[in-house]
Amino acid sequence: MRKMMGALTSFALSLLIPAMAWAAGDVDIGTGITQVDKAALAARILKIGEAVGGTAGAIAVLALVFLGLKMATAANESARAGAKEQFIWVLIGLGVIGLAVTVVGFIAWVVKQ
Repeated sequence: MRKMMGALTSFALSLLIPAMAWAAGDVDIGTGITQVDKAALAARILKIGEAVGGTAGAIAVLALVFLGLKMATAANESARAGAKEQFIWVLIGLGVIGLAVTVVGFIAWVVKQ
């Protein structure tokens, strides 16, 4: 289960890599784009970001349901504590996913300008 949580966290953090690359330099995003409509490109970026964020969010919600059942049916206190810790990490992952979708929305807005 920890491997799954680690993979989910890594996936969510990987959504932030394009934002960090974009922030590295002050580049005019519209330079060299002559055949692509900026609004269409921004819409495509936003659609991809929403799809990835929605998929990751759905996986996180499934993990929350699974961990909630695991906490409810835990035989002893140590198993319940382990499930609670994983539950907290999934909630943190959901926050990271939300931030990543927000960053992608900002990037799409910048591209559209």
